[in-house]
Amino acid sequence: LRIGAMTRQAKALASDVIRDRLPLLHQALWNVGHPPTRARGTLGGSISHADPAAETPMVMMAYNASMVIAGKDNERIVEAGDFSLGTFETCLEEGEILKEIIVDMPRSDEGTGFAELSRRRGDFAMVSAAARLRLNADGTCAEAHLMIGAVAPVPLRCDAVAQALVGTEPTEQRLREAVGLIELDSFTFDNPEVSLAYRRHIAPTLAFRALAQAAGKASGLHT
Repeated sequence: LRIGAMTRQAKALASDVIRDRLPLLHQALWNVGHPPTRARGTLGGSISHADPAAETPMVMMAYNASMVIAGKDNERIVEAGDFSLGTFETCLEEGEILKEIIVDMPRSDEGTGFAELSRRRGDFAMVSAAARLRLNADGTCAEAHLMIGAVAPVPLRCDAVAQALVGTEPTEQRLREAVGLIELDSFTFDNPEVSLAYRRHIAPTLAFRALAQAAGKASGLHT
């Protein structure tokens, strides 16, 4: 699926294709600001702004999306994980813009989950979590992905959690054990509004919620 960088967030949210084929993006967009924000903001703008609390860059990393970058004389493609370099910093060089986002269509038997904590609906996230999960026919986990946002300069990919789930049945107990593997030492954001200690405290809970949503949806696709 190819998405133009100038696609308005509201248009993406209203898209049946996004809802049906990229449900994690659809879930996340509901948490982006307010209707006026989504009506004016673009997907490419959010990704290029590289705000660590933004939902869209994290989701694109969860989907392993590719970014098409256009310069004056050429184009290049980078993976979403290599696009954001830090807080409000990307790999875009002078004279380059983000032109397009390419996302491989996920399998139809994949479940997704998204959880976020903010002071008020529409506020910037204190912590957010995005999950993708696919089950085998016997109910064990075939594939898992977990991202945590708003805790470091770029969204964190929790590979240890995902690896711990593969081959096991994603029961409540197993999910809670797995989120205990989140590398909390990788969290670096600490400010008077949301302390580092609080982010470390709440992140496993949000990760569990996102994974539980994903597991529940994936299970429903097998019934």
